[in-house]
Amino acid sequence: MVARTLLFLFLFGMAAPLAKAQNTGAAPSPSATPGFAEYDAGAVPQAGLVGAKFRWWAPANVKPRGVLVLISGRGGDARGMADNAEWQALAAKIQFAVVACNLVNPPENPFQYQNDPNGATTALIDAAVNALLAQNKIPLHNPLLAFWGHSAGGIVAQNYCSKHPERVVAAVLVRSPRGPGGLAPGKENIPLLVCVGKKDKPEWVSESLGNYEKGHAQHAEWTLAANPNEGHEIGKTQALAFAHLAAAAAQRLPSSAGFSSEAVRPKKLTHESGWLGDPDTAEIASYLSFNGKKKDAVWLLDESTAKAWQAYLRGGN
Repeated sequence: MVARTLLFLFLFGMAAPLAKAQNTGAAPSPSATPGFAEYDAGAVPQAGLVGAKFRWWAPANVKPRGVLVLISGRGGDARGMADNAEWQALAAKIQFAVVACNLVNPPENPFQYQNDPNGATTALIDAAVNALLAQNKIPLHNPLLAFWGHSAGGIVAQNYCSKHPERVVAAVLVRSPRGPGGLAPGKENIPLLVCVGKKDKPEWVSESLGNYEKGHAQHAEWTLAANPNEGHEIGKTQALAFAHLAAAAAQRLPSSAGFSSEAVRPKKLTHESGWLGDPDTAEIASYLSFNGKKKDAVWLLDESTAKAWQAYLRGGN
């Protein structure tokens, strides 16, 4: 029985210490391609976590250009998102692997891991990504990343962006209580999609909008999607999130870039290359043809994200 288990792990590229990596034993969804792996970091007290588990999925026969890190809100478990056919389709489209996270804080210490005062949560994400890369025989440390984070997961993601902006291709921050967080050198170059539900807690809405406006005033490549009909739930943000991540990967990375021994820095974008949206009317146009007040307009990566942004604000899906 032991020999059979070890053979199974080896065939799926998961020959790693059993305490840290093991097959889930669960059947993938019908559309899933074999490519799963698990990493269990155990308790990470320096990050304020009593447990930290990660699930990897990668498209078959694709040399990934980066890793998409998915982080749920506090008390949630994003690992099921790695099993989701829609997230897998996005990952295959942008040629990214997926690392979905389950970060468990003790009840008496709910905020340390998300606030990350000592950088331990950021270091944990790097350690998990690098361990899964090695486990899947991809010879690279510290690859380019993209993020999707909800609530506390959005805080974790934007903190990572502050610490390592040169390695982040894009990030989607859904109901992050601090929105994009504070400015940090290089963070203004990351296309951040900040999804705010105006029915969320007033203090979270206020801080999110305030932080966005500070970046907007400095011409940060940030996009605000403030929906008047949603609160703290994920809502109908997925189509916009997918469009944003796909456009950022297409614009910031060479089309043929896979994992290599030399790091590829994401391309810096310009406002003139994108589109603009009126935050009051949701009217959109290319930057050069926009007739409204450009200083007040929301910046958007391209036509596809502009249309998804417009549909989201107008109640579409």
